Amino acid sequence: MIAIKEGVGAPDDIFAPMIIVDSVVGYGWMSIIILLSGHQNRIDRRHRARREELDRLNVRLLKVRKEKARPITLPAFATMLGVGLVGSWLCMRGGELLPQVGSVLSHFTWGILLVVAFGLGLSFTPIRRLDHRGATPVAYGGLYLMVATMGAGGNLAAIAEAPFVLAVGAVWIGIHVACLYVAMRLLRAPLFLFATGSMGNVGGVISTPVVAGVFQPALAAVGVLMGVLGNLVGTPLGLLCAQLMAWVARAYHGAASL
Repeated sequence: MIAIKEGVGAPDDIFAPMIIVDSVVGYGWMSIIILLSGHQNRIDRRHRARREELDRLNVRLLKVRKEKARPITLPAFATMLGVGLVGSWLCMRGGELLPQVGSVLSHFTWGILLVVAFGLGLSFTPIRRLDHRGATPVAYGGLYLMVATMGAGGNLAAIAEAPFVLAVGAVWIGIHVACLYVAMRLLRAPLFLFATGSMGNVGGVISTPVVAGVFQPALAAVGVLMGVLGNLVGTPLGLLCAQLMAWVARAYHGAASL
């Protein structure tokens, strides 16, 4: 959301209501999902969900976590910070070298996309073993600081000034839930996948592992993957949507001037 905000150059007074809508609608839906976790077995039985593969994955990940998890050490922590900070700096500098495309793909946006690609690329290297040394909790700490900083820019009074935005958010989440529910019934997917898939779209890398851990504690890593996938797909598509709307707006103003 921040990448798209910076990419389109949205001013803070316009972005502030979006933060509140994201919190009210997104985390309101998250609380409903967590409430449903206590009924997942009954819901899965009613829908005749296919849970065999999910149960096998749950057992396998529990075994892996017990065998490979290690306490975090100072050298490992320093490596995490070094790779994260240096890699991010290089990606942002690389974004400054790439050309701006339209009114959306700015240098900053290119930098964010490079950071995402860089992190995904590291998951195929031995650096991924840092996850067994506590990389995920360290990453959560950075994400919580970012979210707290973003939330500090919100203003609850902004909702009173833009109730239509909140209504749009409610309609949007309703369409999202309806589409996922139809997919869950057709695929006979467990409620766990419905919940984590939903938060991967709505919440991202912070809330998705939380929801996954509530449903299946050993499968929090699946929630991380869902959240990362949501970012990988959502950020470029969000920027594309913004660019399409910019073209439509220019065409409309051009036609109106005639």
